[in-house]
Amino acid sequence: MIGSESLVQSTLRRLVPPFDAENVRVVCGSSTGMRIARHMEAIGIPAGGRIISEPRPRNTAPAILLACLRSAPREDAVLGDFPADHVIGNLPAFHEKLAVCRGVAAQGRIVTFASTPITPRPATVRGGGGSLRRAPHPRFVEKPDLDTPAATWRPGISSGTAHVRVPGLRDPGGVQGPSTRPASGPAGPLRVRAADPRKTTCGCRTFSIDYAVMEKPTRESCWPSDSGGATIGS
Repeated sequence: MIGSESLVQSTLRRLVPPFDAENVRVVCGSSTGMRIARHMEAIGIPAGGRIISEPRPRNTAPAILLACLRSAPREDAVLGDFPADHVIGNLPAFHEKLAVCRGVAAQGRIVTFASTPITPRPATVRGGGGSLRRAPHPRFVEKPDLDTPAATWRPGISSGTAHVRVPGLRDPGGVQGPSTRPASGPAGPLRVRAADPRKTTCGCRTFSIDYAVMEKPTRESCWPSDSGGATIGS
């Protein structure tokens, strides 16, 4: 769609570097794991142990929760999530923003990238991502209607420590299934109680990270980005 490589390959290329290949994980559906493994190997990124397959789709909140529980050796580890449907035009600027965001996230905040909109109103009602309203009380709204002006748009890239993100991904409706639990203490290891990691998301209801975290009052920082980013859907 944007060149000779797949969206997964182009996403991984913009992340390795600045991240080390051994720290990258791909969360995907169980039916696409083998194909994604071939795409990773084709660009020199070993796929072994780096693909996290969901038994069934449950939207972004359970997917990111599963990634946190499977990937973070410590609760103070900083994790970032990057949808594989983006086009980033200015990679040096993008990497510079990433470095700053990692430092802010390490201080205990959830950092989300923000893009200045070409127009203050959404192009479509069902467009992906969400907006931060301009006034009178700025807040995040996922998929706002056509009459909702926005100061910035959130394309879906965010970062934070596992210690901050895992509690935020739980909700009374059961985003976190009964088979998962965080360890006690701010820097202890994260564990999955069930021996079978596929059980982690089986009991979770469908829920997006936008509803689970971004729309709620949190220690969130919004970082405007001028790296020329856009989603394929827009």
